[in-house]
Amino acid sequence: MNRTLAAPLPPLIRLRRWLVMGVLTFGAVFGAWAQQQQPGFERALGVGYTALKDLAPEQTRLVFYRPEGDGLGVITLHIDGRYHTSLQNGAFSALCLERASVNLQAQPGRSWARADPNREVSQNVVMVGGQTLYVRLSEALATRPRLDVVPAHIGAQEVQMTREQTHSVSRVSLAKPCLQVTAPALAFAPEVVTLSAQSAQNPAELAQLLKRLEGQYRGFKSLALHIVGHVTDMDSEASNEQLSKELAGEVQRYFAGHSTQFNPISVEGRGSKDRQTAPGQPARRVELGLTVWEP
Repeated sequence: MNRTLAAPLPPLIRLRRWLVMGVLTFGAVFGAWAQQQQPGFERALGVGYTALKDLAPEQTRLVFYRPEGDGLGVITLHIDGRYHTSLQNGAFSALCLERASVNLQAQPGRSWARADPNREVSQNVVMVGGQTLYVRLSEALATRPRLDVVPAHIGAQEVQMTREQTHSVSRVSLAKPCLQVTAPALAFAPEVVTLSAQSAQNPAELAQLLKRLEGQYRGFKSLALHIVGHVTDMDSEASNEQLSKELAGEVQRYFAGHSTQFNPISVEGRGSKDRQTAPGQPARRVELGLTVWEP
C-alpha cells in the first residue's frame, strides 16, 4: 500500500507558527503572573507600614498585624464585640481609642458577626495614655488563631514588612482619629529695642519701628511684646512708677491699634529704679522686649 507523505511546510510558514506559539505561551505565563500580583482577598492591600508618630496622652492606639507568610486565610478581629477587620497574610491595621481597656476577639475566616466560640480566642488588654500596643495575629495548628501582645520594640520591627489592610470597614464605634503630640513651640528673645521718651510719643517713629518688626518677624508663629517704661527721679517712687507705666502705655496703645501680629502686649513701669543706663542711652526711655515663637 502506497502512502503519500505530506510535503514539508515552507520555512516562512514554520517560522510564523513558532512566533504565534511563542506569543501565546508568553501571554499565558505573563497573565498568570500578573493575576498573582493583583490585590484581592488573599493579598494585603494598601501602602506599606511607616513608623507611627507619638500619640497624644488622652488616646491609646492598637496596631494589629500578621507577619508575611502566615498562611493563606484571613483572621477576623472584633473589639468589644464590634467587627474591626479581616486581616490577611502580611497586612496590618491600626486604630486609636479614647479609653484604656478593651476586649479583643479573633477567629479564623471572614465574618462580620462573631462565630463559633470554640473557634474564637479572646483577650483583655489594658493600656496607658499615649501608648501604642502591638498585637500579632497568626494561624495556629488548632482551630483557633493566635493573638499575642508583643513588646513594642519587637512589634515595631515585625510590622515593617506588612501593608495596610484597606478593603475592610471597621465598625468599632470607639475608634477616633489619631491625635499626634504637638511639639512645644520654641521661644526666644531676639532683641530689645530702646526708644527715648520723645520717640515713644512720636507716631511717625512708632510707625517706622512697627513696620520694621512686622517685616523682620513675619514668618514666626506669634510675637509677644513686653514694654517697660523708665523715668528720672522726679517725685515719689510710686509717682515715678505711674509715670513710667503711662509712658510704656503710649507705645502699647499704638502697637495694639495698628497691628494684630503682637499678642500679648504687656506693660511695666519701672519708675526710676534703673537710672543707670548705657552710654548714650536716655534715662527717660521705653524698652521693648520682643519674644518670638518659631512656627
